[in-house]
Amino acid sequence: MLQTSQVAKPRTSRKKAENSVTSVRNALQRDFDVMTKKVLDDAGEKRIRHLLQLIDGLDMVDTDVLSDSRAGYGSVVEMRDLDSGIDISYTLMAGALIDLDFNQVSLASPMGQAILGAKAGDEVVVITPHGKRRYKILAVETLPTTLGLTGAR
Repeated sequence: MLQTSQVAKPRTSRKKAENSVTSVRNALQRDFDVMTKKVLDDAGEKRIRHLLQLIDGLDMVDTDVLSDSRAGYGSVVEMRDLDSGIDISYTLMAGALIDLDFNQVSLASPMGQAILGAKAGDEVVVITPHGKRRYKILAVETLPTTLGLTGAR
């Protein structure tokens, strides 16, 4: 049996331990806040860049034909490759404004032409140099829907 003199005494007092835990918690909260701000800043910057890109492309598009249910300029189209089963998402953009790093395709490209006017549930065929590719449209988020505009055709 241990005697009182054999029991190790804590190296720090309870108050010091609480202060230490509080300091660590505060430091973690500061780091979290900084990282959250950075992520939000990055996301906001990307969103602003994307919106400016969309605005630039409006000069090349007949905005009277933008639909709120069918794929068109600025639409994000989610689809499944029916041969491989792989899901992919593309944003339809005008001409030279595309950014391949953000899965954007030109309206004039074979992919853009195949999905232009498509709606969820449609199947489309894209003619590529490697043959035909079949896709099922899973979802279409149109530019008017994204921007909360009403009265689109």
